[in-house]
Amino acid sequence: AHYYSAVPDGVVNDRWAQPGEPGFPAAGHYDFRTPEYAQYAEIRAGKWEATRGIGHSFGYAANEPLENVISPAELIHSFVDGVSKNGNLLLNIGPKPDGTIQREFVDRLRAIGRWLDSHGEAIYGTTASPFNLLPFYGRVTTKGSRLYVHIFEWPAEREVRLPGLASEVQKAWLVAKGKPAVECRREGKDWVIALPDRPPDRVVSVIGLDLDGPPQVEPLVIGPNEKQVIELPALYGQLDGPHGQRIRYETVDGVVHAGNWIRAQDTIAWGFQCPKAGTYKLTIEYSVDKGEGGSECAAVVNDIELAFRTATTNGEFRTKTIGEVKLRKGDNSLVVKVVSLKSAAAMALRRAVLKPAK
Repeated sequence: AHYYSAVPDGVVNDRWAQPGEPGFPAAGHYDFRTPEYAQYAEIRAGKWEATRGIGHSFGYAANEPLENVISPAELIHSFVDGVSKNGNLLLNIGPKPDGTIQREFVDRLRAIGRWLDSHGEAIYGTTASPFNLLPFYGRVTTKGSRLYVHIFEWPAEREVRLPGLASEVQKAWLVAKGKPAVECRREGKDWVIALPDRPPDRVVSVIGLDLDGPPQVEPLVIGPNEKQVIELPALYGQLDGPHGQRIRYETVDGVVHAGNWIRAQDTIAWGFQCPKAGTYKLTIEYSVDKGEGGSECAAVVNDIELAFRTATTNGEFRTKTIGEVKLRKGDNSLVVKVVSLKSAAAMALRRAVLKPAK
């Protein structure tokens, strides 16, 4: 109370301990959260700030291998992801003993600066995405009645779909030199944006959309298709992990998967609905590099755990049967986790599929 009285515009983060509480951080009061080397998996109502270094250390680490240094593309993706979920990014730079900044760090800073020079309007002054899920690899930010669609991977079909967008699109353009117009069309409850053959930016391209008012969006609900099969692509999964999260979205042949699974604490989770209770066969589509099989994993369906072990697929994506599970009517959940790593990486996971058991 004294602080707020003295500094009316001040804010308090979660990095302080309450009197009598062991540990750090353990703040009972805070204005915003600060996950460290991690991203929230979902859009947050409250403000938050992702906190990380460019490498795995906040200070300069002379012996840190270059593979620990975040790539320019991953840095920009992480930044956009955070903004789309109502957060921002605190990026730490550790200078060398002589006060200079190592070249790899300068390269990353210049890369994100160049991108912001061209796309800053899609970041500054924006708020979180109105979409709970997107059927393409990208994110959305909002500025009043304007949407900015950030595309991380240019889709082979040269179009992106905005599910459940009830608002009318009045204008659409590429956030690029000359702001060339792009075509949009209504398909049922969705809007579909037609894309040019090549992305204007090789890391994150952005489409601007002017709507007839603040965006009105019906949440996307995952459920059975016309064959009663429930498909759970990695793109719809929530990647999560504690301090030092490493799991991330990656692509092979334009298809997104959960990759860089090098820590047992990281997970991918889906929420979905089932119209009636029943028994389903659970399979996953995954790949394991040569010589990297044997990790102990588990699929947790509504708190019931099914154990499985990875086996090498020589880097090819293949289907693996996990077992039969019982789904309840209404809301269900699936979490895939690694119990014990037996190699450098557990697997790359492209999707999970639930089919009615015969």
